[in-house]
Amino acid sequence: MKKWHELGDKFDLLSQRERGMITLAVVVVLFMLCYLPLDSYFQQYTKEKAQLEQHLKQIKIAKQQVALYQDRLAIDPNTDFNQRKQLLEQQLLAIDNDFASHNIVPANHMPKLLSGLLSKTKGLEVTSFNSLTPKPLLVLEDDHGTNLNLYNHGVEIKFKGDYFAVLNFVKAVEALPDKLYWQRLDYDATNYPKAEVILEFYTLSINKDFISVAN
Repeated sequence: MKKWHELGDKFDLLSQRERGMITLAVVVVLFMLCYLPLDSYFQQYTKEKAQLEQHLKQIKIAKQQVALYQDRLAIDPNTDFNQRKQLLEQQLLAIDNDFASHNIVPANHMPKLLSGLLSKTKGLEVTSFNSLTPKPLLVLEDDHGTNLNLYNHGVEIKFKGDYFAVLNFVKAVEALPDKLYWQRLDYDATNYPKAEVILEFYTLSINKDFISVAN
């Protein structure tokens, strides 16, 4: 207790500028200590997103090769091309199966799933919950009869809460058996101890229809 009084006396002797600098340094250190656990989760999702994008590139290349052989078959069909086309389609199917093994949350289940997690997390106040416009991930031409595509379905959530409430929600999402991917994470602690958070999650689907967030 005596040491605290001594430190307080020394702090009072400092100039206003020096006290301001020390206070700012303490706030920055506290913010970094709070932000690091959230940042580690975001880095993990960023790594998984990169792996996912690699699978998408493989799917795109395989589909383009199938389309190329379909063009050549229309001009000069022969057994060799048929065999190669069949092999490529098998490779594409294997990639699709590997992609499915990631256990991604179905797009039409995502809003209800996130809404349930938010309601179970104490200390959060949801201010906005919106679906984002689906985006096609593969550039494919319909001339080849290949209408299948993958769509990025996103949800944007804005909410307020203290650090531990936000962290509990992030942990709950990370613990899901089926994966959701991060698109965006904004953490504004201007009004400490309450933070304003914007999170964007996305999942993938071959369905291009806009998903509803209505209960």
